[in-house]
Amino acid sequence: MRLADPGSAARYPLPVKGPVAFLNVSAGEWMVTLPIPTIPAEAILVASFVTPGSITPDHQFRLQAESHEWPLLPVPSMVGERPDQIPMNDTVSTHIDCWHTRVPLDDPIIQLFIHAEQAPERYFIAISSRPLAITTPPLPTTSAIAATPQAISQMTAEEPLRRHICSPTSLAMLLPGVSRDEVLAWTRDRATGLHGSWALAVRAAALNDGVAAVELHSDWSNVLTVLRAGLPFAASIRFAAGELHGAPLDSTNGHLVVVHGVDGASVLVHDPAADADGSVARRYDLAQFTTAWLAMRGASYIIAP
Repeated sequence: MRLADPGSAARYPLPVKGPVAFLNVSAGEWMVTLPIPTIPAEAILVASFVTPGSITPDHQFRLQAESHEWPLLPVPSMVGERPDQIPMNDTVSTHIDCWHTRVPLDDPIIQLFIHAEQAPERYFIAISSRPLAITTPPLPTTSAIAATPQAISQMTAEEPLRRHICSPTSLAMLLPGVSRDEVLAWTRDRATGLHGSWALAVRAAALNDGVAAVELHSDWSNVLTVLRAGLPFAASIRFAAGELHGAPLDSTNGHLVVVHGVDGASVLVHDPAADADGSVARRYDLAQFTTAWLAMRGASYIIAP
């Protein structure tokens, strides 16, 4: 589900539904209620909200079903705010920027609460879900190559920061003319002290006028459309030792890279874990990369700058 004002919808490379009605629930607070289809067990669900061309106002998503409510971390967060650490029932586990379902959820709704004096005129809301894990994700059968992004290594930053900034570094590669250090200032999550929040990443892209969303994928179909529109995207990958040949990391439980093409049996990637800007360009085996990306979560940042 993608919802946006007409101008933002026209810029995004994937289909977008019409505008939404913002309900003024109190002074300085607006709400959007979004019914969504039944969510099966063992699924991941993610939501993002940005206001392109401005500072996205403080906001929070809440999932509701069967008389229960599960809030995500507020965006931006404050020190001490960790709803993902509040004990919940065994229906849904709440993480920093997504939900995992343990049983099916019938008639769920997502509510978005926005703290602003006026309802936003420009906005982009994205909600997507998929099975948390896919045993054998399908390979694409066609190629698509986008513009080559900037080449930026996270490893040129100081220790220990360099080990934890793949997300803002990937984001900087997707934002022409924006430096990694600028993105770092926008993406530090005050609740966790980390730079990997998906919600803060797309919020930073929107500050630079990007129409940006966090999206989940079970296959390559949507991102091939994105690549054919000339846009690279960021992919969240994970792999064990020996599972992604040529990668600068031996293994990872979570890492962001920039994908700018599928070329036959290869994926064209800028991997920020390379030791220098000049070595971030990689050509990964298509089957290995597909497993690293789509077998678990399948998350991405899609940005129309």
